[in-house]
Amino acid sequence: MRRPYAYLLILLLCIPALGWSGTITFGAPTHYTTGEAIAPDNVALIVYKIYIKDTKEGEWVLHATTAPGITSATVPLPSGGQIIWYTVDATLDAATSDKQDPVFRPQTMGLTGGLMEGGVR
Repeated sequence: MRRPYAYLLILLLCIPALGWSGTITFGAPTHYTTGEAIAPDNVALIVYKIYIKDTKEGEWVLHATTAPGITSATVPLPSGGQIIWYTVDATLDAATSDKQDPVFRPQTMGLTGGLMEGGVR
C-alpha cells in the first residue's frame, strides 16, 4: 500500500526545480523625456510591461503587463545554472518609454530591482 507514495516521492525528487518565481520591483518615472513632470495623479495610471530573456543577446519576450500604477510583478527565477535577464517599459497617455537598462539574475543571486530610472516619452 505504501509503494505508490514511494514512487510519487521519487518522481517529485527527480523533477527539476521549474516554476520558481520571485517578485521584481521598479520605481515609477516622475517625468517625461521632454523634462516635463508627470502629474502625481497620472503616475498611478502608468502601465508597465515586463520582458524577460535567457541570453544577453536574445530577443525580449513579453512576460507580464501590470495593472495601472502597480510597480512590481512576479517573474520566473532561473534554475539549473541559468541566467534570466529582465527589463521593463512604461506606458502613459498612449506613449511608451524605451525599455530600461536590463538587470539579470543568475541562479545563485538575489533579484535586483530599480529598473525604472528614465522618463516616459
